[in-house]
Amino acid sequence: MPHFYFHLCAPDQDFHDPIGSDLSDVRAAHSRAVLLADRIMVFSGFADQVRDFRRWTVRVTDAHQNLLMTVLFPVHFPRGKWKSSASEGARPMIFDLDAIVTARRPQARLTATGFLQSGRP
Repeated sequence: MPHFYFHLCAPDQDFHDPIGSDLSDVRAAHSRAVLLADRIMVFSGFADQVRDFRRWTVRVTDAHQNLLMTVLFPVHFPRGKWKSSASEGARPMIFDLDAIVTARRPQARLTATGFLQSGRP
């Protein structure tokens, strides 16, 4: 399974992803980058302020750190779409995002007969 890294880039600072994620393909990586951008806007509390996200991006790289795509943040955040919540920096936001994504990912488990079964119990 391919490994992808999601580097958050703001105008004044870059946040490099040292862990990355195993995803099925580039389409799944694009979806994850869009979700990351959305969650940053939601969890950061910036949605209730006048904040210019036009120069914010998520750079998606492969296992060799080759740039695959750059996902732009939306210029206008649809107010009222999400409740915003304050965060204490990038690390808690990453943990929150990881918890959301992990909760949605089907888990593999062994059955009583020892066979591997994927999906939720």
